[in-house]
Amino acid sequence: MKARKPWKKAACAALSAVMALSLTACQSAGQAVTALPAVQQQAFDDFLMQDFIQTMESEYTALHVYLQDPAAFGIDMSNVEPGLGSRPDMASQKQAVQAATEAYEQFLSFDRSVLSPGQQDSYDIYAFQTSLALALSDEKFDYYAQQFESMGGLHYQLPTLLSDWALRSEEDVEGLIAMVQDVLPYVESALEYTKEQAARGLLMADLDEVIGYCESVLQSGEDSAVLSAMNENIDALGLDAAKAEEYKRRLKEAFTASFLPAYEQMIRTLEELQASGVNNEEGLAAFEHGQEYYELLLQSTIGSDKTVQDVRAMMEQAMQEHILQLQTAIAEDPSALYALFGTLPATGYDSYEAILDDIQSRMFADFPQVSELSYEISDISEEIARMHSYDKIESHNPDLPLVQGRQAVIDDVCEEIEDYLVVAGLNEVMTYSFINPNSFDKILLDEADSRRGAIELMNPLSDEFKVMRTSMLPGMLNTAAYNQSRQ
Repeated sequence: MKARKPWKKAACAALSAVMALSLTACQSAGQAVTALPAVQQQAFDDFLMQDFIQTMESEYTALHVYLQDPAAFGIDMSNVEPGLGSRPDMASQKQAVQAATEAYEQFLSFDRSVLSPGQQDSYDIYAFQTSLALALSDEKFDYYAQQFESMGGLHYQLPTLLSDWALRSEEDVEGLIAMVQDVLPYVESALEYTKEQAARGLLMADLDEVIGYCESVLQSGEDSAVLSAMNENIDALGLDAAKAEEYKRRLKEAFTASFLPAYEQMIRTLEELQASGVNNEEGLAAFEHGQEYYELLLQSTIGSDKTVQDVRAMMEQAMQEHILQLQTAIAEDPSALYALFGTLPATGYDSYEAILDDIQSRMFADFPQVSELSYEISDISEEIARMHSYDKIESHNPDLPLVQGRQAVIDDVCEEIEDYLVVAGLNEVMTYSFINPNSFDKILLDEADSRRGAIELMNPLSDEFKVMRTSMLPGMLNTAAYNQSRQ
């Protein structure tokens, strides 16, 4: 279990808590596993409870968040050291992995088949989560974990953790002060980890964003909203004024001596790394084992063994269902669009002619006019096969795999955009690629205009479709005229 951040272990702690809440009173751990189901079941309960206690006692933040009465779970508070917990350095991570491995080996000694149904559920959860955590801790993934992610990094987590820290007693206030004092040592450890990470070419962070956020934290200084929130939590305890002020004084001292310098150190170190240019901006795909790491990370995050492809298919299906529901609602009540978007987007056009004129003025930026070309057109249609004789062409059964057809996501998105534009009052025009050469006269094209040099078909279907169009205007005008005459 990698100790990226102390409160990240809360997820594992929560898992232990869920299992432990269903257990009987704590017994001594490590009982020998025997063939008797009742003995094994009790030993399994004892193992889970002991693992839970060790997790809580080793991580003060997890203990405080999940337990209001630690003693009720057999936790000895004298074994708990207030602070941010284990450091994110590699040595601490390896130590945590070793402890988790030993616990997992003991866990595997239990026979699942003799456990009660509820215990079997706990067994499956523990096995799934721990095996994933150990897989993510493989040496090939060393330094893959990022300390300064844009939306979930250490720089974001610290203010949130401290501002939301619940105070239920004076002991909690002492713990809060200890955590604030621990911010600078913890951050220094994270920065050393990050520098080694960068040296290995594994740094992956939006440094501009992270540095900008750290600067915003420092900008308010001692007037920080974080310090104000902690002071408000102290006031909410209802302590006498003198005692509350003393706690605030100590908290402010820790804040200015540890919290603010930690953010100054973050800025200095990350600016140095930014100047070095050693930062991966391509994502995990650029790492040697990035794909495997991402798949494990996804499964650990969602608590499922579904693959990336499974999750993507589920999300695409859900998206399509939601879009269909939106389409149905809009079809039943088009005015619902105003509730979603307010005023619908205006096109700026007041007629079809205005649209066509705008297209005419813009189209050659994307479709340059064709200059004089030397070319020769040869008909290689089915006549070749007919003259050669069809009976001389050997027949073959097509060797095509049978697959379930489905539309690509990009096509779904394009269709949704088209539907939205139609609802907004626009129309899509699809015309033939061939036109009548007289069309150039109808749109008043200059005799010297190069677009009159259209390619003429050798075997046109009719004179109306005799040349390849060099302008979309004739076809669009014909369509507009056709529609107008039938209104």
